[in-house]
This record gives sequence, structure tokens and C-alpha cells, in this order.
Amino acid sequence: KEDGKRNFRIFDSRIDQEITQKRARERALRDVTQNKEFQVFYQPIHTSRDNALIGFEALLRWNSSTHERMGPDEFIPMAEEFGLITDIGEWVVEHSIADACKWPDQLSLSLNVSPRQLGTGRFFRHVSKTLAKTGFPANRLELEITETTILKDEDAIIEELFQLKALGL
Repeated sequence: KEDGKRNFRIFDSRIDQEITQKRARERALRDVTQNKEFQVFYQPIHTSRDNALIGFEALLRWNSSTHERMGPDEFIPMAEEFGLITDIGEWVVEHSIADACKWPDQLSLSLNVSPRQLGTGRFFRHVSKTLAKTGFPANRLELEITETTILKDEDAIIEELFQLKALGL
């Protein structure tokens, strides 16, 4: 099916095994997402001029003791494919901003955002609500759009990015 119409494949037990593994990983990812078994690590960001600490980039890690661990290069594309990226992304926004509220005022927070989170206005509403709830200044938040997928509905995504910029991000 992934190869499109007008194709055929001869049954191969490896394909069946791959499908079974993919379904197991999807179930595991759904469990980890539902149970919020992720962990956020913060990578320091320094200036190149004088090596001064200016902020941190939030890095999401799979932290389930009951499931096989996967790296973000593996579970993020799966989360996008299975429609879980929005829920995961919203958790990361809330968790990271709550942590960043405890940092000194001059430090910024950088978050990676999947293009699949954008374009509906939901991400903008969630970020603005979280900023208002926590009092975290928008000008200390930086978003990095990941390049894992082709952008669809570019106009809606660009509009949402302008709305986020208008908040001060």
C-alpha cells in the first residue's frame, strides 16, 4: 500500500514481521504518550563570542521502563505518522515552560516543533494559553520548525507562525 496503486508484491514473511513490529511499536508509543513517559533534557546554548550561557534547548527522550526504548529520530516520525505528535508536543510545551519558569530571567527556551503541529491554530492557542497561565515571557521562547515532513497547507502554517510571532516569540 505504501508504494501506491498499480503495484504488486509477492508475500514475504519479512513483510509480515515488519508489519507486526510496526504495530507493536505503535502500541508502545501510544502507551508512552498516554502515560506521559517521556523525559525532557535541556541542552545548554552558549554564545560563540564569549561562551556565555543564553538558554537551553528542550530535547525529548523516551523514558518507558515497560517498552523498548527508541531515539527521537525513530519515535518522532512515528508520532507524526500515527497522529500523536500534537499530544506529545503539547505536553512538551507545558512541561518545558514550567521548568523554564524556574530559570534566571535572561535564559531562553528553545523548542522543536513539527510542521504537523501547525496550521489549525491549535498549537497557537495552546502556547498562548500556557504562556498566560505560567507568566513565562513570550520573548524568552524560541520555536524551531523541524524538517521531517513536507509542509502541507503552507498558508495556514504561515498564518499560525505570524500569530506566534505577534505574541513576542
